[in-house]
Amino acid sequence: MNVFVTGSTGYIGSAVVSELFQAGHNVTGLVRSNEKGDKLKDFGIHSLPGNLRDTALLKKSSI
Repeated sequence: MNVFVTGSTGYIGSAVVSELFQAGHNVTGLVRSNEKGDKLKDFGIHSLPGNLRDTALLKKSSI
């Protein structure tokens, strides 16, 4: 399953993406910066730099 997680580098979000990834899901995490995204990539999780206010980015990424 494809899963999109906001807050993916926070305390709870990082645990959620880890569990989802270990369960075999394709996980993408919304991150505020490329640096935070690099932390996810180290674990095999895709990152999308941006924020929830950028609706064009979110629409483009959901396709």
